Amino acid sequence: MASPSTATRVSPPRRHGASAPATRFDRRLSEILIHATNVFCEKGYEGASMRDLSRASGMSLAGLYYYFESKERLLFLIQKPLSQPLCDG
Repeated sequence: MASPSTATRVSPPRRHGASAPATRFDRRLSEILIHATNVFCEKGYEGASMRDLSRASGMSLAGLYYYFESKERLLFLIQKPLSQPLCDG
């Protein structure tokens, strides 16, 4: 696992021709996924708590649970865009 000093920060994805998320919910969801990816990168999946994720995203724990029912679901949504091309191809 990478230490915090060597972990790479994840930037928002930039896709050619892709528009920004349409709704406030979608924009916030995208931001949370970026912050969560960074926390998982720094602490690892097992080492990261929902509280760590809520702090990194700047929202309350209850607010985070509004978007995701579990840490497992959050990880799934982070990995989904990466695995989708494999499933389609």
